[in-house]
Amino acid sequence: MSEILNPQYYTVEDYYNLPESILRCELDEGILLMSPSPSGMHQQIYGSLYRQLAGYFDDKNCLVFQDFDVLLFENESIIYRPDLLVLCDLSKYSEQCIVGAPDFIIEVGSPGTIKNDFGKKRLNYERAGVKEYWVVRNPYLVHVYLLNDEGYYTETVHRNQTMVKATIFHNLTLDFTKLQRLVLSL
Repeated sequence: MSEILNPQYYTVEDYYNLPESILRCELDEGILLMSPSPSGMHQQIYGSLYRQLAGYFDDKNCLVFQDFDVLLFENESIIYRPDLLVLCDLSKYSEQCIVGAPDFIIEVGSPGTIKNDFGKKRLNYERAGVKEYWVVRNPYLVHVYLLNDEGYYTETVHRNQTMVKATIFHNLTLDFTKLQRLVLSL
């Protein structure tokens, strides 16, 4: 992500009044951050994981979102737009954004965002109480952060695994097999 050239401080209200031509951006402590269009592999990972999550939650009382605004803290100018998220406390949902911490977030890492995914975003997701946070660097490398009882993340790294199990949802396992085959075929 890169900072927009205008160095002004943006409020949440400013963010929601941006022109529609500014499509992929986030607000981080008043700074407007732009993100380039995702790569083809990013989109394949994102699409595969979305379909799996949507299928799992189809008959459950949770919603799956892709690329939807999250206002983590009501009194702070921080709006993130995770690649994928699951929300089970539907009182946090509004048509405009999620207000508060979703239960589960997946970010698909790309060169322009990976530093932030592991840095500031991870810290803010932890502080907000996101129960489980994944950073998928590629189909062979998944970092899973699980919120412990003290309110801090513990990290597990999954390397070269075709199946990665979510901890907070019963029987949710995401399959990376097709994505790994796709990488090998390219």
